[in-house]
Amino acid sequence: MTSKSKLKGSRFERETNEIFNNAGFISKKIPLSGATWLKGDLLTTINKETLTVECKVRKSGFKQQYQWLESNDLLVCKEDRNEPIVILKLSKFIEILKGCLTNA
Repeated sequence: MTSKSKLKGSRFERETNEIFNNAGFISKKIPLSGATWLKGDLLTTINKETLTVECKVRKSGFKQQYQWLESNDLLVCKEDRNEPIVILKLSKFIEILKGCLTNA
């Protein structure tokens, strides 16, 4: 029997995949999501580059990040001795990507 959290994760992966596809990008769900040599949950092609996308969903595990994004467009985070990462809403990410493609 599949756990509720596994079902929730798979549903979120499908939803994210659909968002990319509906936005005009080529995206495929990776079978077995990271349980094989191919890591990640999705393969999404953006501007002729195929990206590996990891999808995470939590009941409230990202509360602070959402609070920081309330009045901001993106969030840049950095852990000591690691490269900074950018967090932004998926809708804003797609908006930026589409703007880059139409201006190219």
